[in-house]
Amino acid sequence: IICPVQKSEENIKFLMNSHMPFTLIGRRFEHLNTNYVVCDDINSGYIAAEYILGRRREGDRTAIITTQTYVSSAKERLQGVKDYYKDQGSVLEQSDIYCVPLSALKRGDYLRQIAQKGYESAICFNDILALELLSYAPGIDIVSFDITIKTDGIYLVSGDNESMGRESAKYLVKKLGKNATIVAMEVPS
Repeated sequence: IICPVQKSEENIKFLMNSHMPFTLIGRRFEHLNTNYVVCDDINSGYIAAEYILGRRREGDRTAIITTQTYVSSAKERLQGVKDYYKDQGSVLEQSDIYCVPLSALKRGDYLRQIAQKGYESAICFNDILALELLSYAPGIDIVSFDITIKTDGIYLVSGDNESMGRESAKYLVKKLGKNATIVAMEVPS
């Protein structure tokens, strides 16, 4: 069971070519025909935008903090946010969308700069970004995904991680038992 975070598909292709049974969890590669179990990340992004924009006052600004869009969940969550803005007839300014690397070396610099811009709220790709942003901007209203640590001031949108793990294991066991067909599953947010 693998949660890939890399840009390259080479190690996944290696596993495919070696016929090593595996299931991706929480991520997928658009152009690879693999087993995967993911949350409905587009709907998650939509729900996050609906929640945070419903709490804003006129004139409030929201930062959208994502990561590299080669990460399928980042791309799809951002699409859900954009869809909500569009459905509401709201304008999502490109200047309010930030692509922050997940590596610790540069992440803090990016988040400090975002915090200094005085946003009232933020939608963060994951708990790492949300927790660090909160340390630079106490009091900012944050919605995040994948929270593993409950923290005051951060609201959570998440799929059922237990179900994702259970379904991943179920399909992997099935694949180990015989040559199973490719399975793609999405669990509700």
